[in-house]
Amino acid sequence: MTRFALLIAALAAASCSTTHTTGDCSGTAPSCYGGWSGDPECCIDFPRPATCEDGAWSCGREFLAEECSRIDPYCEGIDGGAPPPPEPTYFSCAVPSDCTLASNTCCGTCGRPSLADFDAINASLTEEYYLLVVCPEARTEPVPCPECAVAPNPNLQATCDLGRCEGIDVETDPDLSACATDADCVVRVPDCCECGADTSPYNLIALSTSGLSEYLTSVCDPDTGCDGCLPTYPAEAEALCISGACRVVVGAP
Repeated sequence: MTRFALLIAALAAASCSTTHTTGDCSGTAPSCYGGWSGDPECCIDFPRPATCEDGAWSCGREFLAEECSRIDPYCEGIDGGAPPPPEPTYFSCAVPSDCTLASNTCCGTCGRPSLADFDAINASLTEEYYLLVVCPEARTEPVPCPECAVAPNPNLQATCDLGRCEGIDVETDPDLSACATDADCVVRVPDCCECGADTSPYNLIALSTSGLSEYLTSVCDPDTGCDGCLPTYPAEAEALCISGACRVVVGAP
């Protein structure tokens, strides 16, 4: 899938989360739809300026009921709806499965990405992070992105380290892939559990035998139980020691 198609899919599913200043309606206005440099706007579909009532921004109950199909959740809160959601903690986690790698640019990366092309964030906040932090311009209009092929890089994974999401790159982490000979290396799927995982050649990683246990600790939640079946790895994908690091080589002689 091209980056352009991925972007369109993300925008179609996106929801809105905002930051507001209360007290006298001054300072940072809601940063959701157009108009955040001055008065905020309330409707996602048909922007309509909010008014300052009793020291807080308001969209007006009557207007919301009649014309807004999707509204700013903060305006909904002060107009009789649910209270505003708490400020998200984008990088917090408890276990590795809480985390994912999210592109840190509007359009992503052409070709094979590196760890520098991603931020490790809480997976439940992917849409909010994209629209509020990475690409706020996408809130109001589609972002033009060049169409280009994106190559997978299964060596890039997310983990939870002391309560914070972090990215790991198997290829460049000596604790996971350092080697002296080919015998030090093994081919593996990047998933926590091997049984039923995708074993296509370009979805595989090469780990050092000494780093395998640490890798599993990084990508598996505590007490994870995996089914006992082992996949058959393709013969054309080998784990070789190249310049002191394990690498997957497809079609090796």
